[in-house]
Amino acid sequence: MITCAAWAGKTFGVFGLARTGKSVVAALVASGATALAWDDSDAVRTAFGGAVTDLHTADLSGLAAMVVSPGVPHDNPVFARAVAARIPVIGDIELFAQARA
Repeated sequence: MITCAAWAGKTFGVFGLARTGKSVVAALVASGATALAWDDSDAVRTAFGGAVTDLHTADLSGLAAMVVSPGVPHDNPVFARAVAARIPVIGDIELFAQARA
């Protein structure tokens, strides 16, 4: 698992909780970060098994980034909320690349 000391103490939104999202949440938590995790699918949220936060209604201020899984459509309202709040919207590859920078 990739971890990064720079993520410690920060809060990230993680949108999409299938394989990619689960891996992102695990890496962030192992690094000492907080992950506000959400998936629009009830079944996926249940299968995730961890705490979830509805990113459609949650306070997004203070997020270091919104990490969005590849399967999430770009017209999802969470994208617009993050952009309006000036939160970087990134994917898992960019997050993990930052860990290696």
